Amino acid sequence: MEIPANLVKSLRDKTGLPMMECKKALTQAGGDLDKAIDWLRTNVKGVAVARGGRETAEGRVGAYVAPDMKSAGIIEMRCESPSVVKADAFVQLTNDLARQIAAKEPASVEALLAEPLAG
Repeated sequence: MEIPANLVKSLRDKTGLPMMECKKALTQAGGDLDKAIDWLRTNVKGVAVARGGRETAEGRVGAYVAPDMKSAGIIEMRCESPSVVKADAFVQLTNDLARQIAAKEPASVEALLAEPLAG
């Protein structure tokens, strides 16, 4: 399969890896950029994909008020694409995290993420 140079450059810009490594990954992935990134993460130590100037302009706000009206939680979740915002899993995660905030009252995002999800 012939891998176009612009696709190799795009992968190089995202990963910062050498052109030949990017071409190898794209060849292994059949020209699929996302699969090539996954291949690199698996096969090349320390690969970090740059998000560049991409803005996480899409999002959803989740809110929860406990039935006893004594605690509440609100959270803003951000993402890169409108399709993710509408995905059932993203909506559920946002609602679950708002409920978790109301139940556990974490002091920070790190504390929230370190807790097991409340049932």
